Amino acid sequence: MLFCGAGFALFLTLGLIVLPNVELLEKQALIKDMVRVKKQLESTQKQLHAFARDYAEWDETYAFMDDRNDSFAQSNLVAGTLNAAKADILLLFDPDGQARGQLYSQAAVDLLGELRISRYLLEVPDSPDYGFIRMGDQVLMFAQQPITDSDVSQPPRGVLFFLRFVDSQMARSISENLGFDVSLSIGDRSSAEERIEVGFFGGDRSLAWHSIDLLLEPRFVLTIRLVQSRPFYAAAWETMAWALLSLLVMGGLLSVGVFYYLNRNLVRPIQALKQQADHYGESGDPTILKTLRRSDELGMLSESFVKMAASLESHRRSLETERQQYLDASYTDALTGLKNRRFLDQYLKDCFARGGADTWLFVFFDLDHFKHVNDRYGHDVGDIALKQLAGLVQSHSREGDIVVRQGGEEFVLLCNGSDLAQARQIVERIRTEVSAYLFGPPGRAFHMTCSLGFCLLRPAQCIEDISVWYEMLKAADLSLYGAKRSGRNTWVGVSCQDQDVLRKDFSKVDLLTEEVAAGVLTLHSSLPLGQPVDWHSGEAQVTKSLNQS
Repeated sequence: MLFCGAGFALFLTLGLIVLPNVELLEKQALIKDMVRVKKQLESTQKQLHAFARDYAEWDETYAFMDDRNDSFAQSNLVAGTLNAAKADILLLFDPDGQARGQLYSQAAVDLLGELRISRYLLEVPDSPDYGFIRMGDQVLMFAQQPITDSDVSQPPRGVLFFLRFVDSQMARSISENLGFDVSLSIGDRSSAEERIEVGFFGGDRSLAWHSIDLLLEPRFVLTIRLVQSRPFYAAAWETMAWALLSLLVMGGLLSVGVFYYLNRNLVRPIQALKQQADHYGESGDPTILKTLRRSDELGMLSESFVKMAASLESHRRSLETERQQYLDASYTDALTGLKNRRFLDQYLKDCFARGGADTWLFVFFDLDHFKHVNDRYGHDVGDIALKQLAGLVQSHSREGDIVVRQGGEEFVLLCNGSDLAQARQIVERIRTEVSAYLFGPPGRAFHMTCSLGFCLLRPAQCIEDISVWYEMLKAADLSLYGAKRSGRNTWVGVSCQDQDVLRKDFSKVDLLTEEVAAGVLTLHSSLPLGQPVDWHSGEAQVTKSLNQS
């Protein structure tokens, strides 16, 4: 009778305390894992949209939608573009919904066959920046961005789409990153739930499932499923088996002794594990987890739990490293390896946020008559020349200088802490090095020249208004065009005497020349003494001030 009472107390403890706590722990863990899968999918969508925005807000893409430049298609509508974005399809539509450019991976051709994505994407009302769609029996992740110029100051000329298959390869990548099995499939909405659902199948398997809406597909959803083992549940039963064996051996023990044993050797350790799991879930810090000093299965389970948390932290760091790699790739020009316009915008914002009192030199430069190189030698040789120019300028730049490819054959050099004398030395050195360099492949080398424009800002003018940075870029760009119109293979620059002048809109050369004539901006160039800078190609000219070189 006493033994039966002890056995009844044991199973009562198992049913009312131990197993509900274990099941609650497993359910919470499954829900957290599902949330992590959704965040991983969202992170992948944002990365795809970042590439779409980078391509769509690009002057060369904007120009291509108007003139359909073959050089743009040859350089950018290639498999390397899809590989960089980790996408399967690239589409460009004009405002009328006509495809102006398209690129499919081999996987897209194999899976979709003759099916082509055209106006279907444009039929989505109030279409978001990214989402999921169904084509045939495939689910695709898409990201879209209006095609505008780099300043986003002109009306859009269409829409750019990147698409990627949501398939077993994506599920396998997510599984490897998170450390558990994930499956992605098309589901019927009639059987889908909006919230995260969890179910248990016996003592060895648990299942969590969730659905995500597909645009223009009210009958179907993207279903996420997680199937995992139940180590806590199995360990609880194994530990209980040992407790029952102890009861058989010690059949004469009182029910109170049995309850004390279970409470001390089973319930408390599991509650301690649950408490640690709760703290870990709140903080995400695996160092707060401590292995239970036990030699039985709970000790082993505790040790496995600590190892699992350490593994999850390792995966998290790996994901962070991968995210940083994606960010670095979005800031890098694919052809030259230099930083791109997107990096330049972020760099200027960071410099403004840090403040400081250093002098800044902004230099715009490009190769003269570069179009003739493409026309005579081909765009492949033109690309070689651009890469050679990038390497040449980098090799002669100071540590800390930033070289950026602005777009096409136009580049920007940023120098911190340069005075006027150094500014002249820098642009003259670039001009002479370029004119002496042999561009092109071996056996077909040729000489080229470059033109440069710069703007120099004094220390006290760099820290009050971020718009000053962008007016420096405009002033340097206009100076570059002045050098072009004055015969090329030369440089023209301005230095600022008054900070307020750089708060004006230098979108037109007239305002710049007025400030030079008024003495607010000081003009410098490498033209022969007395020769004026030709700003208007035959219109009114502005004579250089006395301190020009």
